[in-house]
Amino acid sequence: MPDPILLASLFEFLALISCYPQDAEFKQGVSNYFQEGTITLTPVAMTKDYVIVHELFHYCQWDRDGNAKNWSEWRLRERDAKTVEYIYLNK
Repeated sequence: MPDPILLASLFEFLALISCYPQDAEFKQGVSNYFQEGTITLTPVAMTKDYVIVHELFHYCQWDRDGNAKNWSEWRLRERDAKTVEYIYLNK
């Protein structure tokens, strides 16, 4: 689980774009990805704010629209999550 203080600051940032991923669940794994409400992160990624904000945004996409229906939609979601990550890093 990422640090609660870090998560609070990420939730505050994401709220600025109407993204509220407070119900996301975290687990440790060997790669970083989001799947149906659960964010899996490597131990190193658990400390990387930009990785966490990217995956939390995927939670908001899933919460709003469900699973991506095809490869094209998945790519668009990935592009949007990268954009949010970029905005976060340059705030």
